[in-house]
Amino acid sequence: MEEKSENLSINSNLCSFSGIIGRRDFTLNLIYISLISMVVSIPFMFWIMYNASVFTDMFKYSAMFNNIPIFFKIWILIVTAAILPLKISNVIRRLNDLLGTINKPLNIFAAVFYALSAFAMYIFPLAVFITTAFLSFIFGLILIFTPGKITSKMPYDVTKIFNWGAFLGTWIWGLFNKSYIPLWYILIFFTPANFYFQLICGLKGNEWAFNKYDTQDYVEFNRKQERQATIWAILTFVCIPLLYFIIIFMLIFGVAMFAMNHQSPDAPNKTIDSMEKIFDGYTSLYFKSHEITDTENKFYVEPSDWSFSTFSDKKDMLDLAATSAANERRKMAQNNDTHFSKTTELYRTKIYNSENGELLGEFTIDKNTLANGSFKEMVKATLSAYKFYKPTNKDE
Repeated sequence: MEEKSENLSINSNLCSFSGIIGRRDFTLNLIYISLISMVVSIPFMFWIMYNASVFTDMFKYSAMFNNIPIFFKIWILIVTAAILPLKISNVIRRLNDLLGTINKPLNIFAAVFYALSAFAMYIFPLAVFITTAFLSFIFGLILIFTPGKITSKMPYDVTKIFNWGAFLGTWIWGLFNKSYIPLWYILIFFTPANFYFQLICGLKGNEWAFNKYDTQDYVEFNRKQERQATIWAILTFVCIPLLYFIIIFMLIFGVAMFAMNHQSPDAPNKTIDSMEKIFDGYTSLYFKSHEITDTENKFYVEPSDWSFSTFSDKKDMLDLAATSAANERRKMAQNNDTHFSKTTELYRTKIYNSENGELLGEFTIDKNTLANGSFKEMVKATLSAYKFYKPTNKDE
């Protein structure tokens, strides 16, 4: 049954189940919800990175959820339950706009689907989670890009148009247009939120700039913003990459010319020796000691340092140990034709606990699987090649 028209008025609030919402405001709310989700899930993401033993563990959310401390479980369930109404309310209002009416059965179905999607990563196998996430993503794109029956008939509003100049230029565009909210981009540039903020600038740019504009002339305003967007597109996709290329080329050319002009018979060897000393000093920062034998490269770390390292840090440490071992084997080699590199040494490089000698990290991969296995088996073997283990407590 069709609801009264007053229930289909514009409602762009972050959380509300009544009315309709346009594509632009719907997209903005989804970005805000994504930012909130990203911030509140940081503790869980850190726990995963610090407790993953192989790379694929970081995608086994249901297994991880079962093993995390009870505090994290309660936190995740509360946060998910709190964010879920935000997403569902926006989806329902967007459906109301697409249909031009309130379809309660469809709204209930959408609410149940998104509720299952929100908890799928914690209670269902990975395949189910990926499937629901993919369907949710496709459905979200349909909601974003399909014009609504109601909002598409509304009068033209220049403040709702995406501003490519604000998206590409962010804070510099803001200074030229007397809008200072984009200056926040400077503070979050090195965070995962920077792209989200770029999208917000693009979606809100016209609104911010038009409020500071001297007149209400839509045509002149659009012409001015289009010129700025063209300039920023040229700078972003042509000038800046070209400038990077020129700088890198000049640096390489300058180093080469300096080496040619100051070359001596012992210069290459001195340079290599200096680089190896620097590398050895860098290696000593991570490892307490190491031992190179005929069959194995043994590197020892403090268990406390290992425990407070993320999966990515541990991988870098193992790679560093393999590279260091390759350098030492190159020095000890009697035959100069023998080739040593991180790739050749990674298989026999292992990291041990400096206190009790237990194995903490290794690279193991079945070469027969790589040579004769299926594509799925090869990918799985590669992703599981880096294996890391927790150090045993002293009192155990």
